[in-house]
Amino acid sequence: MWRRSGSVLPAGFGSSYDPAAAAVPGGPLLVVAGTAPPGEQCITSGSVAIASVGSRGTLGTARLVSDQRGTGSFDDRPIVAVGQHGTAWVAWSQGPDADACQDVGRADRIEVAVSHDAGMTFGAPVAMPGDGGHSAFGVRLAPLPGGQAAVSWTETTATGGQAVLVSVLGADGRPRQPEPVLTGDGPPLVLPGATFYDFPAGDIAALPDGKLMVAAPFWVSGRSVIKLAAGTPGGPWQQTSLNPPAGADLLLPALGLLSPGEVRLLCAVHTRSGDRLGYHWASITLTSRGAAVSLAGLRELTPAPPGPGFFEIGEELALARTHDGLLTAVVVAGQDGAALETATFSSPAAATTPPDNTGTPASRTPSPGTPGTSGRTAAGAGTAKAANARPRGFATTAAWLAAAALACAGAAGAVLLRRRRGSARHHRPSHRRR
Repeated sequence: MWRRSGSVLPAGFGSSYDPAAAAVPGGPLLVVAGTAPPGEQCITSGSVAIASVGSRGTLGTARLVSDQRGTGSFDDRPIVAVGQHGTAWVAWSQGPDADACQDVGRADRIEVAVSHDAGMTFGAPVAMPGDGGHSAFGVRLAPLPGGQAAVSWTETTATGGQAVLVSVLGADGRPRQPEPVLTGDGPPLVLPGATFYDFPAGDIAALPDGKLMVAAPFWVSGRSVIKLAAGTPGGPWQQTSLNPPAGADLLLPALGLLSPGEVRLLCAVHTRSGDRLGYHWASITLTSRGAAVSLAGLRELTPAPPGPGFFEIGEELALARTHDGLLTAVVVAGQDGAALETATFSSPAAATTPPDNTGTPASRTPSPGTPGTSGRTAAGAGTAKAANARPRGFATTAAWLAAAALACAGAAGAVLLRRRRGSARHHRPSHRRR
């Protein structure tokens, strides 16, 4: 049963957008959102707000992490992460108000604010240094030991290509110079055969041994592939690629730590013929030569119903950690309708699970009628209900996280929850987002 808790909307503001959430261990759920004053065009003077949701679903008062009113700038696409001992980070992209109607402005840069009291108060934002490029977007956070956090984002390079940068924000609040760990050409604004715009943001995951893994889509030999990089900050990084099936493109990669040595990758797969979109997953392990994709390669999570199903696909997928694995939610859509489905990935069982089946999704659960769905099941959607699908403890929080991360996805006939920075549907942004 879903129940509305309220709006993340501070006093003096008229709209909010781009929600993200993270759970404080043993504490509340922190929800961040962009928020703009009333009457502003697009997200002029957009700022960042945060609020907490208690165990009973009560939403606390929204507080400002960044207030851009009167500064000539705006904030966009905030994200939040929680580490140990009450440390929390909020990151976002910031740009001049002149670009507030662009999906990504040329002068957009990344900023991060840190809290040491579980999100009650935050220090002054820190601007992350660039690497000579512009149009920074898609910031992601991965908490590290010792009060540090890895920060990744994508920039347009000086030569017009695309680079994924990784930096570390130290416990003293000082950022390291970022490293370009993935480079190449970004995917086109519209993939071949697609009726939606793509958003080539990536993801990052931290492993217990201090290594990091980064994934992002790139355009290689006429198709969108997912490049992976694994390494340590300041050390060597090794790359590999995950290629799509014939006649398809990969997009929206998400990473989740399933076990100390295994990362699960989730992505959308767009089949050009018939404009069909489904979701696949792959098991990634770290070897002495970097990230290694399981011999099984990409495996289907959901079928791809006959399209078109999307007029706006959103900007990210997410894998939320539970006490015994990972949880995600995806919008499965086709010409016959759309549904929000959840899926769980179980952590490998000790010594009893066959190696080829470790981490196999337990089930998929369609959720017609939940917020952001049309209440109609797409053709080919799974109907099995998980044996452990009852809301419980952190799994309930993880379900909320997964659903919130997908609030941007728009399906044909479904409600659009993500705001557009520009009002013109086919206005081409300064970068390639829409």
